Amino acid sequence: MTKQRTNLIIKDANGNDISSIRFSFMIPIPPGSATLKDIANEPSPQYKNLLDLEVRFCNRNKDAIFSRARFVYNAVTIKKDPLMVKNCCDFKALEVACERYATSPC
Repeated sequence: MTKQRTNLIIKDANGNDISSIRFSFMIPIPPGSATLKDIANEPSPQYKNLLDLEVRFCNRNKDAIFSRARFVYNAVTIKKDPLMVKNCCDFKALEVACERYATSPC
């Protein structure tokens, strides 16, 4: 298994890769802008199952998820790791844009 610096691979109970969290593409959102997905009302049984597996994985691994997010963010914004800067979003620019959006009159 190769080390994924900006990804966290989500696996099912059998160890099969089912999806990933791509920290290189993190974006901020203004408070109150997120909505919860009601997995119970998902019409596709296959997608409902995938979402359930992903949520359970995330709940079991929340410390590792936050740690990896912090690592990627710091590597880009503080350490300025050239490869990470090249392959990740400009987190600081996105934070400025998010703040502008959140405070703009709509």
